[in-house]
Amino acid sequence: MIDYGNRYKKLIEELNVSEQIKDFLRKVKMVASSGNTKIKESVTDMFIKSPSCSELSRIAKVYESIITGYSVYPMRGIGTYLELAFPYSGYDSDYKEFFASPRRVAVTQNFFSGCFLISFEQWRNAKELINDERFSLLIDFIESNKENISFVFHVTPDFRDEKDLFDELNIHTNLFYLEHYLPDRVQALEYIKKQIREANIELNQEGMAEIDRIIDEKVDFTSKSYCGYETLDKLSRRILFELYTGQVSDLPMNDDRWPEISGEDIAEVSARIDIQPDRDSQTRKIGFV
Repeated sequence: MIDYGNRYKKLIEELNVSEQIKDFLRKVKMVASSGNTKIKESVTDMFIKSPSCSELSRIAKVYESIITGYSVYPMRGIGTYLELAFPYSGYDSDYKEFFASPRRVAVTQNFFSGCFLISFEQWRNAKELINDERFSLLIDFIESNKENISFVFHVTPDFRDEKDLFDELNIHTNLFYLEHYLPDRVQALEYIKKQIREANIELNQEGMAEIDRIIDEKVDFTSKSYCGYETLDKLSRRILFELYTGQVSDLPMNDDRWPEISGEDIAEVSARIDIQPDRDSQTRKIGFV
């Protein structure tokens, strides 16, 4: 088997998540890479409380890469990753499409192998979900597929009594509980400054202070349009674009030497930046299309 260890280590370290989540993924990598079949089979499923954001998908996709790369299951079909919302009070056709989706992703086989992120972002609390008659269909699906699927169950931070749902699902799977939150103002400031440093840009003290002001002016951390690192990536790319085209456009091609950027330079850039609000959330489809 090819040693993909360094590749997965890099994928984990590049995630903008807490050390708790990274440590969990490192443990998954350690177990999945074991040559002992019983050890390999002990890889846990995930239950994650997180806003609906792109970083949630990245976490699940790194998890899937490790699972499939180390052949925790015999991989069959073309697709090994699926991400869907469990329908809230949908029509029968919605549920039929949801449960048919894994088989349709696999394409060449009658069942899907890999990672399936099931989001309950449309639901408000554990009681109404567990008491819904379609929940038993989900349990049947889990029981029928847990030998060939690693599950990632997702609830949003405002989902009530998630422990009750965790306990119910844990009866049928082997769950590990995780939490992921969108970066706050302090984390956002550090992230933006890190992007600037990695572009080999030196800011003086006034420039640093101006970046601080840009974040306060351009990012509303309380808005539903704030999508965490997705929003911050958009902002940092705009800052770099405007800095480069406005300050160093006369540098020779491929010359990455930057003049020192002052607070006045950053202020000029700020006036040209108007990032549009991100979508309200990263909403998963009910069924695979």
